[in-house]
Amino acid sequence: MKMETTKYTIKEIGNICWGPKEQRGDIFSRYYYYQLTAPIVYVLQRTKITGNQITLLALLPILASVYLISTGVYPELWWGAFLIQVSHLLDYVDGGLAKTKHMQSDFGKWADGFVDHIKIVGWYLAFAFAYQAQSHNSNAFLIFAFLLGIKIVTDYVGREFVACFEEDHEPLNDDMKDSLIKKIPLLKRIPEGIIKGPIGGGMFPVLLTIGILTNQLLAPFYFYAALHILNTIKTIIYIFIKYRKR
Repeated sequence: MKMETTKYTIKEIGNICWGPKEQRGDIFSRYYYYQLTAPIVYVLQRTKITGNQITLLALLPILASVYLISTGVYPELWWGAFLIQVSHLLDYVDGGLAKTKHMQSDFGKWADGFVDHIKIVGWYLAFAFAYQAQSHNSNAFLIFAFLLGIKIVTDYVGREFVACFEEDHEPLNDDMKDSLIKKIPLLKRIPEGIIKGPIGGGMFPVLLTIGILTNQLLAPFYFYAALHILNTIKTIIYIFIKYRKR
């Protein structure tokens, strides 16, 4: 595939890859990961490096972070937290570079999803090992399996529930959500990050890093599971409000 020769500014890269700043997902992605990603993509667009290569490269810090975190001891956990950030940043870079070079492909989408699954499952497993090593809790793996199950089920339920209605209705976009928030006072009291859009990809690695820095290895997963449940409930509420009988 021939690479696009057009070179973009950092601001143009942000708009091309992720749209206007106010629409760029959760606050961690908007004000942290995307701010770091755009300059990296700006430099890499001038090279022969492709998004797919970055995707495969991200496997190295992912696997290294899984190993270091699974030891359950410091300073290995600190290095693991650092590699969590590196690997997740690369997850933004690969897509941004592919869009900037106009090299999106079905393989790239598959590879990105495959690496994401390795990352998520690997981090849950690594933290289970670390938590068991520190707490000597024999149920550590059952706890983390249960929390991972909540994420999987809520992701599926929310996605399928929306898809079921959008087959015959106009998609539930951000403009509709803003309109509903204005009409329903109760929704105004709910934090914007929960009520507007899905749980952003930037939240999870930040929570894990905070958990390592505070030596609270289980708390981030409980918190993340609770947010997933709230997010699914929010999605269902939106659907019922929008598509109820008029």
